[in-house]
Amino acid sequence: MAGQIIGAIAITASVAVSAYALYKWYNEEAGEGSTGGESAGRPATKGERQAARDRNRAANEDGELHCVYCGQVTPETPGEPNSSQIDHVQPRNPRDGGARGNNTPENLKNSCAQCNGRKSNTRPPYTPPPQPPPR
Repeated sequence: MAGQIIGAIAITASVAVSAYALYKWYNEEAGEGSTGGESAGRPATKGERQAARDRNRAANEDGELHCVYCGQVTPETPGEPNSSQIDHVQPRNPRDGGARGNNTPENLKNSCAQCNGRKSNTRPPYTPPPQPPPR
């Protein structure tokens, strides 16, 4: 009987891992970001923001922009709900007053307006609000 229970637990864990792999349809992650250098503390240029979006699209299997924090699709049109915003993973003006985030590819990531607003000027890790699974 005990062997059967352990086997059921192993199967359940395997199914849960597979379900997570199916649920996580986006691939780019926020990472730890980076600080310092000549671009530290300044806003990203239009070209730097576009390069971040291009990297995000290339990293995702469906070619769409996805938030690196919660995974939802982020439309590029400004003003739409959860539109694409480029976040400094390490903030330009951190709340703790430490080193300022720069505009390197490691630090500029695509996020939704909701996650970018909630993260604000805090350092990683950021835990997004739960999202419903894709339809």
